[in-house]
Amino acid sequence: MKLTADYDVMPEDNVIRGMTKDGGLVWLKNILVSAADNEHLVFDIGNVIDITEQKRIEKNLRKSEKELHVLSYMLLNAQEGERKKIASELHDGLGQHLSAVKFEVESCVNMLNDKLHRKEADKLKLSVRRIREAIDEVRRISMDLRPSMLDDLGILVTMEWLCRQFQEVYANIDIELVKNISEQEIPEALKVVIYRILQEALNNISKHSYASEVVVQIEKTSSGIILSIQDDGVGIHTDGKESGIKHSLGIKSMRERAVTSSGSFDLESSPQTGVYIKVTWLDKEFRLLRDSMS
Repeated sequence: MKLTADYDVMPEDNVIRGMTKDGGLVWLKNILVSAADNEHLVFDIGNVIDITEQKRIEKNLRKSEKELHVLSYMLLNAQEGERKKIASELHDGLGQHLSAVKFEVESCVNMLNDKLHRKEADKLKLSVRRIREAIDEVRRISMDLRPSMLDDLGILVTMEWLCRQFQEVYANIDIELVKNISEQEIPEALKVVIYRILQEALNNISKHSYASEVVVQIEKTSSGIILSIQDDGVGIHTDGKESGIKHSLGIKSMRERAVTSSGSFDLESSPQTGVYIKVTWLDKEFRLLRDSMS
């Protein structure tokens, strides 16, 4: 075996990449230990270990991990496709049928709206109210599954809508959305990921944080896209109680969506500063994922 002149040395772990006589790749690790003799002369004792098999296993593990990320991302995309389909069928199918029934019943109410048929008209008015509630419920379920504005108007408008909805329901929590990015700078495949992470984060905040302020920020940097959510609540408790378990499931869901889309997920929490979530998607990493799927 000989080392060629064209080898790479990585000083941080003293690993050398070399080549065997038959042209095969070999990895060697050089371990140096300093010692001194009785005359206090310092010398180094070296030991070279063949770590070629270890490097092969590491390479295969990285390849498998990448393939799992691609598969998970494809599964999430398939799930979102089904959500979109069901939401559309609810809105355009069931929702329209209910609206038609409501119109017909209201027409009957107008026809019976006299003294002789007052009781019948009142009963039909009750039916109209129940149909209207059913229509509102169908719309709510449809929006939870997949808001149509995400496809029609884009992620930034959808984020504004989601924050407004949050503010209307939880009037005691002030929410601010900071956008330092344009719609065109966000890849289409990332838009639903960003929406789901923000949706889950706000859900956790509403249920567990006891916060009074929330700041959501999305920005474009020279290397990628950053989404951050900061609240001033009590932080995350890890005492094993049911609320903590539910909270951790929400965090797990956000982390999974971030990682499977080639992003990084960071979370900081304390009782003094609340919870800070930061998701980063590097342009080069997302391109690699997209290319792997093509």
